[in-house]
Amino acid sequence: MSALKQPYLGFYPDAELVLALVRPAGVDHSRITDTIQNRLRQFG
Repeated sequence: MSALKQPYLGFYPDAELVLALVRPAGVDHSRITDTIQNRLRQFG
């Protein structure tokens, strides 16, 4: 059986990642934002 190859999607150095978070008003969001920031730092 031959393995299926994924198509090359290209290299986009100017690409941006946009995340949108929705939370109830008055809820502390620092745990969520701190976790996301720490994870994204691993990628540069």
